Amino acid sequence: MKNPFHKMMFLLATVAVIFSTLSLLNYREEDLIQPNENQIQNFFKKPIKKESEEVFAPLSSLYKDNKIHHADSMLQEENIIYYIQENTILRFDEETLEFQSYALSSFYPVEMQIYQHQLIVFGVTSNEKIIEIDQDKSFPYADYEFQIVFLEKKNLKKIRQIHFYHCYYIESQIMNGKMYFSLGTTDIVNKETQEFIYPRYKDSFYPLEQKLSSDQIFMMQDGQPVMSMTLLCKLNLDFLFSNVTMIGLLGIDGMIQITPSYVIVSCSSYQKIMYTHFLFFSLRQFSYEGKVTLKGYLMNVEAMNVYEDYFRVLLSYYEEEGAFHQVYNVRISDFQVLSTKEVAPLENIYCMRYKDNFLYISAFQYIDPLYVLDFSNPMKIQTIFKKETQWVQEYIEIHDNFIFTVGRKIDQDLMPKETVFSILHPETLDVLNSYTLDENISLQVIWDERSVIQRDNEWFFLGFIEQKSFIFRIKITTSIEYLTPILLYENWLQRATFGQKYFIAFGYEGLYLYHIDDFSLAKTFTYQRKDENR
Repeated sequence: MKNPFHKMMFLLATVAVIFSTLSLLNYREEDLIQPNENQIQNFFKKPIKKESEEVFAPLSSLYKDNKIHHADSMLQEENIIYYIQENTILRFDEETLEFQSYALSSFYPVEMQIYQHQLIVFGVTSNEKIIEIDQDKSFPYADYEFQIVFLEKKNLKKIRQIHFYHCYYIESQIMNGKMYFSLGTTDIVNKETQEFIYPRYKDSFYPLEQKLSSDQIFMMQDGQPVMSMTLLCKLNLDFLFSNVTMIGLLGIDGMIQITPSYVIVSCSSYQKIMYTHFLFFSLRQFSYEGKVTLKGYLMNVEAMNVYEDYFRVLLSYYEEEGAFHQVYNVRISDFQVLSTKEVAPLENIYCMRYKDNFLYISAFQYIDPLYVLDFSNPMKIQTIFKKETQWVQEYIEIHDNFIFTVGRKIDQDLMPKETVFSILHPETLDVLNSYTLDENISLQVIWDERSVIQRDNEWFFLGFIEQKSFIFRIKITTSIEYLTPILLYENWLQRATFGQKYFIAFGYEGLYLYHIDDFSLAKTFTYQRKDENR
């Protein structure tokens, strides 16, 4: 750098980088603020984005980590299986073939967690109300509220109940004896007085209602607020009488991912182009740590990933030519973007899977590419593989020696046709073996990944043939072997699992036990539907 002009420009550029970094840090600190009463009231005077018509919309994360207890509609402990069937919790003992059930009027369970002796049930209540418009006009209105019901897992007796007024369920995880869960609410302003309504809840352990404290409310200083609030909640399960700790995010209703170290909340703003803000809250202190703002919008929670001290995310945006996608690598300790890379331009993203320092992306539009991105060098994201495929991959499993995918062939009118199982080489992405199912077979894994069952080298997939339920079986060695499907004796199969003695399938009408050796039907149970108030 002998040229004085070049030296001068280098110094100016360095100063600019330092200044922009400091500005970013200052912007991060000021952007999410703890508002006073006046700022909260002024919030409702801002131009508000249109409220979502969807009142109850759970966003479940498929983030897999052995430190995390994942909520589900079916849980299993040795020979005991817990299952949600409509408004009833079922407890099935495979050893004694006995059922127990718990139901609460107007309570509809969504997911469950198990912790020590407790079965923790998340659900909503629906209270039908008649809204009067004038003397001659009225309409029914369903008022949804969120509840957590704690049951003794051995006998399903109620231990505790926490009722959150005018809230809906989003996500929950249990880590290190603490339960973290997130809720949403759109009931945040009194329509008559235009005053802010502090979120409230009632705990059966305490006689009085409790509410969110004003010092635990955060609000975006800029951006485009929505008439809603996201609640981040923590409850210590190791202490029986612990109270709920809450953080309220006023005007924020984005997607949420709970990792072993952080709760990550997304929210968007539009300034000629779409931006997504990612807010990080530490689990240890349960406090706001900082944020990063990136160009594009978030497709789903699967696009986010935390590995070691890095946050990886894939965002999309549209221009006149079509869809574009950008992958970012962010250092969480200082929320700096270390590297970014465009991937799959003009293609539609169908599936993605993170594994350690790698991201697998399946896209579809013109050449149906499968990408593998490498984050090993934090300062440079590299595309190590790009492979054109003959079908679009909609489910990906990464194994040490192979990659297993489920995809569908697409016709000239861009309509999905046959389903394809395939084994790919882990390094070259070459198709080692594949098996194509008949066109009239549809698999549930396309929209519900939790429906996949794996045992040794066999995979089981819930699906349908002309509206009849089957469990489709394949065996993977060096090739894919299609095995005889298992017929379910009703038209709607919901979940299935391996027990200690039987292969167990849950339908809408009943439970079905199959012998493990030949998968012949052993026994059928019909659900006894009832309502209980305990």
